[in-house]
Amino acid sequence: KLASIKTDLRNLETAQEAYFSDNNTYGTFAQLQTASNFTLSAGNAQTAQAAAAGGYSMTIGNTSISGTPAACHVAVGVGAPAGQDGVIICP
Repeated sequence: KLASIKTDLRNLETAQEAYFSDNNTYGTFAQLQTASNFTLSAGNAQTAQAAAAGGYSMTIGNTSISGTPAACHVAVGVGAPAGQDGVIICP
């Protein structure tokens, strides 16, 4: 289940770059779904997200994971921790 969260985040990173190429800004989760017909893996849910022209961050979790971590996060551009731009982190 954690692997599916990481895969969804990686696929959303790709969708963000395609969206940026077309719109010169990063998209919200809803905009990405509309533009690319993207859906999350079964059981996964987007729990936090921010997007702007200078970057984006996204968190995806799965409530059926009983242990820790049950969610992973990625940030690109503005707001990304130093040295962790585009790195998927599962705290």
